[in-house]
Amino acid sequence: MMQSLSRTTCTWLTCLLFSCSGTDVPDDAQIPASAGPTGTMPQTEATTMPQGANTVNPSPGTQTAPPPGVAPPPNATDPSAPTTPTTAGADITTNPSSIPAAPSPTDPIDAPPVGTNPTADPTQEGPPGTPPVSPTDSPPPPPPPSVIVSSEDDYWQPGEVVVVVSGTPNFSVTTGTKHQQWLGFGGTFNEAGWDALAAIPATERDRAIRLLFGETDGAALTWGRIPIGASDYGVDRYSLNDTPGDYAMENFSIARDETSLIPYITAAMAVKADIKFWASPWSPPGWMKSKVEASDGPADTSLPRYEMDTGWMPNDAQTLDAYALYFVKFIQAYAEHGIILDHVQPQNEPGWQQMYPTCGWGESNFYGPDGSAEISRSSAASLSGFVRDYLKPAISSAGLGTKVWFGTLSNKRTFDYYMNGVTTDLVEGVALQWETIINVEALAKQNFIVMQSEHRCGNYPWGASDGYTTHQVDQNPNDLAPNDFNYGQESWDLIRDWISLGVNIYSAWNMVLDTHGTNLDYERVWNQNALLVVDRDAKTLKVTPTYWVFRHLAQFVDVGAVRVEINDDALAFQNPDGSVVAVMRTTAAGPQIVSIDGTLLQFEASGNGWATVNWKPSAQ
Repeated sequence: MMQSLSRTTCTWLTCLLFSCSGTDVPDDAQIPASAGPTGTMPQTEATTMPQGANTVNPSPGTQTAPPPGVAPPPNATDPSAPTTPTTAGADITTNPSSIPAAPSPTDPIDAPPVGTNPTADPTQEGPPGTPPVSPTDSPPPPPPPSVIVSSEDDYWQPGEVVVVVSGTPNFSVTTGTKHQQWLGFGGTFNEAGWDALAAIPATERDRAIRLLFGETDGAALTWGRIPIGASDYGVDRYSLNDTPGDYAMENFSIARDETSLIPYITAAMAVKADIKFWASPWSPPGWMKSKVEASDGPADTSLPRYEMDTGWMPNDAQTLDAYALYFVKFIQAYAEHGIILDHVQPQNEPGWQQMYPTCGWGESNFYGPDGSAEISRSSAASLSGFVRDYLKPAISSAGLGTKVWFGTLSNKRTFDYYMNGVTTDLVEGVALQWETIINVEALAKQNFIVMQSEHRCGNYPWGASDGYTTHQVDQNPNDLAPNDFNYGQESWDLIRDWISLGVNIYSAWNMVLDTHGTNLDYERVWNQNALLVVDRDAKTLKVTPTYWVFRHLAQFVDVGAVRVEINDDALAFQNPDGSVVAVMRTTAAGPQIVSIDGTLLQFEASGNGWATVNWKPSAQ
């Protein structure tokens, strides 16, 4: 089940304005509120995720005080600049632990002052000059509301929120109308990302990892996806056992991952120690799969490692037993590096066969270079049968606690075929991506945990999609992926729609790529977008508009939050501590009012972009 998260629940400014001054604020006053340090908000530990994540059972926690020594807010005028000091010369390629982790509750920073007795009666007198504390004293007031606003070319600016007594709301939040429980945002670790990060200075790599995983200076991503063998964003094709006929997996090895993926993952762990991991293969070792026949599509066997592309998993016990062992070996090998997998999923996009590492399990579609050839097969191994009869028993027999979820499913034409026989008795979670968005609501009603496992990457080589026009139909490897504001707007619409339909987890695709963003597809060049982009020539890091869209949500919405009702082009959540997060699409600069259960909060939108308002109402 889900591990809980905790974060600082009070900004330094809140303490200064309220806890330290003790100022009483009239109920009818207009209360200006600074946003405080970039990205701070009141949050506490989430409750354990129950079976059936779409059954809401919120249990608000209690507010905790900020740790001593919280620094004042960084300069927000340069959103791409580091928001916390970096370790000079730290090289997370060779020493990931050089990235300092956030203080834990047991660190010396939280120790009581010298000469005090932490077990003393709180009603007794403290150090000289300290007034006695009465058990009947009221707790400090909640922090004031805060807002972060972004617009095209002007991202992540703290603003002011004023509580007003009249006005027409642009957005209205109703916390009494509750939807699914929220389990976090995530991203994918790929070789291409770490290879790109290796091209920039260590301080910039440090900044990239903090932008992705930092609790107060980043997006605080909760989940990390790991490929088992090559994805289409491996540096090249490979598996973890390329020895044909080795059904005993004697030659299984993650030696390559130890230099190309594990440093990337451990760098993230050094910033966010409670990150959760899951893994899936894009293809089994090529020697395990069925032979690709000429009738199955263009089979140019002169291409290197073609066996990793297309093909089917054969339905024979020896191969399926060996493949289940392949998963077990992977789980065990990563655990030796301190990387514990929450769960595995049996196949990336089993309904598609492409000219990069892919594999069909029964029915699947194959499209040739001209897009005209579509071929289906149903005689290969069953993916759900593999999970039930081989994968889950093998993991259990090895004494491992890693769970199995089902996915990742992206082809709406084959969805029913793959889901046949898949129930919550078999798996607790199902991962969907791309066009299977149409299946989210039905799975949520069946009480599956529903994960959106791969954010759409944009720049589609088939042209514009859903009204977004920045797409290159004819692409070559020298073209640059757009990574523009247009893709940021598309990304918002995708995130909003998936979450509104009921997913519990939303995952980015590539967190980092270089400016070209090309993959291993032999037949089609597709320059894909990412959250962060490396310019290899200039040795610089670019923060994309889509990164800011993800962060407007991911930094502030806690694991264990519940999505609540909000009108218009927006999303809203109530965190376990009772605080409310409203993220709204704004279309122009000017005053905006969001009503939260009747309380009117006014802020200034900076233009065509997004705004995140955080507010913790007073205890009733």
